Amino acid sequence: MLSASTAPLPRSSFNHAFNFMPQLLAMREANAIVNREFLLFAERYPIGPMKTIAEIRRENLLTLITIDFKDNLVCFTGEFLYGTRAACERLVLKVGAMCSDSVSRKIDILVIGTRVSPDWVHTSFGRKIQRAVELQDEGHAIEIISERKMMDVLQKFV
Repeated sequence: MLSASTAPLPRSSFNHAFNFMPQLLAMREANAIVNREFLLFAERYPIGPMKTIAEIRRENLLTLITIDFKDNLVCFTGEFLYGTRAACERLVLKVGAMCSDSVSRKIDILVIGTRVSPDWVHTSFGRKIQRAVELQDEGHAIEIISERKMMDVLQKFV
């Protein structure tokens, strides 16, 4: 008894496959050309070790983060997963930042805690966000960032 993999093809299937032979050969030749071109490209432009998609995404994310806390005045608002507001302030003080309790024209960075309430507009820290946005609209260069972005930037200091 013949298994399914060794059974002869019916004549109609054989004819069908035979009709596609030129296309299959062309595809094989095209594949060989692509492989050859890729090898030439790889020789000319070495890419180094391969990275996982997660590593590439993480690197791309970190290249988008260009915040420097050193010599900047930072204000915190909201509740933080990292810890108390005082703990967050100690963290940025480690990297040379200064801290303020209120938003003014002197502020460089406003950090919003992860535990922001949906009702933030009606809370005292919601007013800090509102004031920072107003100052941005007036042309002041205040960065408004999330706790997550702050932690990504300062991860080596944690």
